Amino acid sequence: MGQGRCSASIILMLLCMLVFHSMMIHADTYIVGDNKGWSFNVQNWTTGKKFKAGDILVFKYIPVIHNVVVVDESHYNSCSAFGGLKYYFSGSTNITLAKGANYFICAANNKFHSAFAINNVKTIIPVTLENDSNLYLSWSALFKVQARVHNVLDHIIQPSDAHAIQESVALKTTNPNLWNRLDAVVLQWMYATVSPNILQ
Repeated sequence: MGQGRCSASIILMLLCMLVFHSMMIHADTYIVGDNKGWSFNVQNWTTGKKFKAGDILVFKYIPVIHNVVVVDESHYNSCSAFGGLKYYFSGSTNITLAKGANYFICAANNKFHSAFAINNVKTIIPVTLENDSNLYLSWSALFKVQARVHNVLDHIIQPSDAHAIQESVALKTTNPNLWNRLDAVVLQWMYATVSPNILQ
């Protein structure tokens, strides 16, 4: 009698593994927004697609402009990220769909960027570049570090790798106002950290 129960358990376990394996084999991968990526006005990209648990959604986006927040239905309906279940900021996010409804929003606010939060650039770049000093290397190094920290390095140095070039071009074309504001911030940083003699 005990042997029969064990055999039934093994068969049940094998069936579960087979169902799980077949789900994995038949999982589809979708790029959210198709060729536009996870961006503005892509709410109709799902038309004609049938999603199921186990499918993978690939979110491609510019981290300066967008992010992905996994939310419940009420947060989705109110477009609120507060209390979100998971937050993603990488620029390339893969999410496996769970059984039932899955909700995602972008909680990025284009009016805010960390570079805009710098009230006094002298606190992060304490070196003033003078005509007659040997501080250029120090000033330049500090400036590049802060530009990298605040994701505005491409405003002073042309990006060289393909991904950085793509992000920079995408920001210029999708949100030129934000690009111009960030450019102005970088210029303010420069003007505030060089001596009046250099500006003349």
